[in-house]
Order: sequence, then C-alpha cells, then structure tokens
Amino acid sequence: MKTKITILAVLFSLIATFAFAQEKSAKPRVFVEYFTYTSDVPDSFAELVREYVMNGLNEANRFQLVDERLDQSMKEELERRSTEAAMADQKTRNQTLSAAGHDFLLSGKVIKYSISISKLDDGTPMYTCLMSYSISVNDVATSTTVATKTFDHGALGGFLTLSYTSEQEAVNAAVKQIKKDMVSFLSNEFPLEGIFVPMDYAVKGGKLQSCFIELGTAVGVNKNDKFSLLIPTVRAGRVTYKEVAEMKVEEVIDETLSGCKVTKNHKEAYEALEAYLQLDEETRTQYPIKVKSCSKAGSII
Repeated sequence: MKTKITILAVLFSLIATFAFAQEKSAKPRVFVEYFTYTSDVPDSFAELVREYVMNGLNEANRFQLVDERLDQSMKEELERRSTEAAMADQKTRNQTLSAAGHDFLLSGKVIKYSISISKLDDGTPMYTCLMSYSISVNDVATSTTVATKTFDHGALGGFLTLSYTSEQEAVNAAVKQIKKDMVSFLSNEFPLEGIFVPMDYAVKGGKLQSCFIELGTAVGVNKNDKFSLLIPTVRAGRVTYKEVAEMKVEEVIDETLSGCKVTKNHKEAYEALEAYLQLDEETRTQYPIKVKSCSKAGSII
C-alpha cells in the first residue's frame, strides 16, 4: 500500500531550526547523517523518522545538531564519499568531520515499517503503524561507538499500539513516539551530571523542599527536567554515592544555575544532607553532593 506522507511542513520548520551559526559552543557538535533504511520502508517515511529524531534531540537542547543536508562545511565530505571506496574509508571520513568541528556522528537506520488494518464490529477499518529504527552515536576523535539503541513500536517491540481511522493518523501517532524515545535515549546514554549547591536550600518540617544545582542553559537544562540527588557517604576512607531523592527544575536561572523543587524522598534527602554537612570541609570539597539527570518519563529512584 502506497503511503502518502506529507513532510514539507516538517522540512520547512527544520531548515529554520538547524540553519544556525556554526561557532563552537559548550554543547557537543553532532553531525546527523542521512538515515539508511530497508527495502520495504518508503523513503519518505525514513526521512520523517530522521526529522523527528532530530526534533526530539534538538528540543532537549543538549547538542548542537548539524544536518548533513544543510551543512555547507561538509561539502567536501559529501563529494569525497561519492565513491564506494571512500565510503569505507572511516579514518579519512572522521578526520574530515573533526576538521569541520564536529564532536560526534549520529547515524540511523529505519528497519521496519508496516501498516496493519483491522475492522470494528461495524466494519469500519482501523489502521496501526508498526515501526522499528536504530540510532548510533560515534565519537569522531576516537572513531568509537559511544551509544547505540534500537526502538521497536509494534507487536515485536511489546509496545502498546493504538489504531486510528486513517493511515495518516496512524503514521503521525507512530512518529510522535520518537520524542519519548529520544528523552529515554539521552537519559540512559548521556545523563547530565552536576553539583548540588550546599547553601540557600529550603527545609520545612525536617524535609528538604527546594535547592539549587550548578547546571543551566550552557548544557541544555530546561524547566521540568528531572534530576536524582546523589549524596556521598564516607566510611573507612572509602566514598560511595547513593541516590536519595528526586527533584524537578522549576527555574533555569542562567548558564550554570537552576532552581529545583524536591519531588520525592524529602525527609531522606534532608537527613542525608545533615549527615553530609557533619563531614570536615576538606572532605566535602573533595566529594561534593552531585545531581544526575533522569528520564522525564519516570523516576529512577
């Protein structure tokens, strides 16, 4: 069945989003390749998956994304890869990417695409879009894979699938799941880590209510991002970090500071904090309280 997928609006918005200045920033610079796809996947659907992956990563504001389609600095690389021999020359390819200022290379493959049709009791057809895709991130400097993940949406992946009254609605619903995929991917593979500010925090009734963390816009922190609070314990000269609470960003103040509200384990957090403050200053300086990002979809505590 031929699928009619309109992607002009998506492409237009992405051109505006990704055609930004090419200066080196604090955020890692990620070059996004064209995705490959299997023979049963329409090229328009493969492109749509790629655009939604980029949208999801861009919204997280953790990387400086560079679209292969729009990046003029990679014109030489695109021309060099015009032969089969060049395609296999990974070392030269990475050198070109590095020279253009890229830190990582993101590639992807759309593995599965199908539309299943069922009927309601009254005979009305219902459509479900099943898809599977993978993404991989490689460190340009070391030519090593730092993260890879396959996402399945449909019967094989065990995900709950919903049916819709049109094929287009089913396709739209499927690709919208990609945003959640990217949140999970970043949380698991590229968690943010920072320092808890051990002052100016709020306590009420023996419970930690709010605090500040040394993370902000410079690393892509956004309002409602979730973090775990990790407090060190020192025993016999050994230090272990334990996740004792969860917090949510209420205000991103500047490049390196955000205000958070504690959302879980308020009492445990305060008790652990009080115990930590009993340590000598040298130990506290050497082993600060840390925070680590966790998925917006749910707690890791």
